[in-house]
Amino acid sequence: MNSYRLPAFFIVGCVCLTVGLVLFTAVASTQADPVLLPCGAFEEMRLLQTPEPKILEPVPTPAAPLPTAVLRPAPAEDRVGFPENYATDYKLLFVFDRPDRRWARAICGNEIAARRQDGEPFDYGSVLMMITYSAKLDADNQPVLDENGHYIRENIVELHVQRKEEGFGEAYGEDRAGEWEFVGYNADGSHRSPPETSNNCAVCHLTQAGESTDFVFRMNLFHDGEAAFTPPQAGENEISIFHYGFHEPLLEIKAGTTVTWVNHDEAVYQIVEAIIDEEGKLVPAEEPLFKSPALPSANIEPGASFSFTFDQPGEYLYLSAFHMNTSGKIVVTE
Repeated sequence: MNSYRLPAFFIVGCVCLTVGLVLFTAVASTQADPVLLPCGAFEEMRLLQTPEPKILEPVPTPAAPLPTAVLRPAPAEDRVGFPENYATDYKLLFVFDRPDRRWARAICGNEIAARRQDGEPFDYGSVLMMITYSAKLDADNQPVLDENGHYIRENIVELHVQRKEEGFGEAYGEDRAGEWEFVGYNADGSHRSPPETSNNCAVCHLTQAGESTDFVFRMNLFHDGEAAFTPPQAGENEISIFHYGFHEPLLEIKAGTTVTWVNHDEAVYQIVEAIIDEEGKLVPAEEPLFKSPALPSANIEPGASFSFTFDQPGEYLYLSAFHMNTSGKIVVTE
C-alpha cells in the first residue's frame, strides 16, 4: 500500500464515493431481501421546505491535459457509463448529510448492487451512484435544516458512478481498487471528472475503503441502518473520530493530561492545532503546537491514534487538515 502518497493526495481532495454524515436516513433494513425505494425517492424524502434543485452549469472538460499536468495511470475511455434512468431503475440505498463539505447525498445502486449481502463482494455488473447536492446555507454560512433536522438540498453538484466488471481497473496499475472503474458526471451526463483523471478515486477506494469491503465505502449504513450511526465509546481523555466528526468536540482536562484521538472512521485524518485568522476563519496554525501524521482509515488500520500532552492551561483549537469543517476545542485548566 502506498500510504506515503496520502497527504499529497488529500490536498487535492477525495470526492468519489467517500461518504460521511451527521444525520442519515436508513432506507434498507437488515432483512435478507429489503424493500427498496427507487433512487428518485430521494427527491420526495427531502421536499420539506426544499426548493427545486438547481443544476450547476457543466464544467467543460479540456480536450487534452495541460502541459504541466502529470496524470497517474487511469482508463483512457469511459466504460462506466452515465445511467440515464437511474431515478426509476436504480434503488435508493441510503441518504446522508456530510458536514465537512456541507453536502446532502444519496447513494443508489442498480439491481445487482442492491442484492449484495453484508460481508460479500459485489457481483460483476454492479453499479453504484452517489448524487451530491450542496446544502442551503444561512446568512452565517451555516446549513439550514428542515423540520427533520436534515440539510436542505439546493444545487446538484456532481454524480459519481463506479462500475464493477471482470478485468476492470487494470489501467490504474498499482493504484487499482479491485475491479472497479470510476467516472464523475454532471447532471446532463457530460463528464465532470473524466476517466483519465479518475486515478484519485481509485487511490481513495484502495487506501481507505480497502479490500475487506470490496473497495466500497460505508455500506454498513445500508446493511446495519441506525446501528451504523452510533459512534464508538470514547475512553477517558480520548476523542473518537467518527463520520467526519470529533466525539466529543469539546474536552475539558487538567494541565499535564495526555489526550488521544482515535480514528474509527473510514476516512483518513490529520489532527493539527488551529487558529482563527483575521477573517474569522478557523485555519491550521503556521507553527502548530501539535500535529499528527495521517491517521489511516479504520478499514485499513483499526484504532489508529495520535496522542499529545497538554502541559499549559489555555484553550486549544484543532481541526482535521483534510476536512476543514471538522474541528474541536480542548480547554486545559490548572
